[in-house]
Amino acid sequence: MPDVLLLCRHIKDEDELPVAVAERVRETLDHDGLDVALILHARTPLATAHARWFATKLDGPAVRADERLDPANDATPGGLDELTRSITRGEGRAVLVIGHMPQLGWLAGRMLGNRPWWRALVDGPAPLLPLESAEVAAITVDPEFRGRPAGWLDWTVAPDDSQAIDEVREKIKSKMEVAKLLGGLMSLVLSGVLLAPGRLHELGDRGAVTVAAVAFLIAIGLFLRTMYAYDQLLMPRRFWGEQLGTRRPRWLVRRPPSSAAWVLYQNMMHIWTFVFTPATVAVLVGLIALAYAALDLSGPATIVVAIVLAAATAYALRQRPVLGTQD
Repeated sequence: MPDVLLLCRHIKDEDELPVAVAERVRETLDHDGLDVALILHARTPLATAHARWFATKLDGPAVRADERLDPANDATPGGLDELTRSITRGEGRAVLVIGHMPQLGWLAGRMLGNRPWWRALVDGPAPLLPLESAEVAAITVDPEFRGRPAGWLDWTVAPDDSQAIDEVREKIKSKMEVAKLLGGLMSLVLSGVLLAPGRLHELGDRGAVTVAAVAFLIAIGLFLRTMYAYDQLLMPRRFWGEQLGTRRPRWLVRRPPSSAAWVLYQNMMHIWTFVFTPATVAVLVGLIALAYAALDLSGPATIVVAIVLAAATAYALRQRPVLGTQD
């Protein structure tokens, strides 16, 4: 049985102890046949109090402070790997780490992002771990890969995710509207320009026009699939269900005990990565092919335009929001 690393963000107030979270964690560990052998915590007052209280709910495992978890400690990739390696020994035990953000997120990121290339293609980008106060996330530890600790997110338990559920649903609605808008726009372009017999001769290179038409058709299909998938995610939880024999993919947390907020969030991002983003790429391919046909570029001009497009794409990809959590 592999080790399980439990990451928990400290409580906000000693008077608001997450009893329901501790009970659910204990119930899940009992179901999996695991015991918490050790609780490590940062040396801050709230993390210390949280660790000592949590130990009383888990049959009194050893509790130890670790300066490497302190928020003032300058974390390094090698230091995070060594910390993980020191507490995961392959003995089929669970270790609870109570600390601060973003340190816990960095610790998780080093493990979740360390995987074979084919796993990244199947599961998508490694998930971030935005923990709420008193939330617990369970990472199942895999054998070391490329000389570093590795693992995957198995389940989470949060105090209350009702607000997060509503916020994720609103985000899904906005993404659904974007997919609807872009799908309609591509349908208009395809029917009004490419499929108009009188205009085909005006577009020049027939091969490029064919590439554009195919790309737009693919984009329309993917945008429609995005809309239907996001509509499924908006189904009331009362009617959620699954067929017998359905195998949970590794990129999706286990439910129960994980909340609906995590299930919605991970499905939303999976659809965005594997359906919406390819549709957007298909649109760009179609537009580039259409521009190439209309401009009738020569050899040197084509090279210059390709370099400009590559530079613009690289610039756009670098200009992205930087979000984070700090205790």
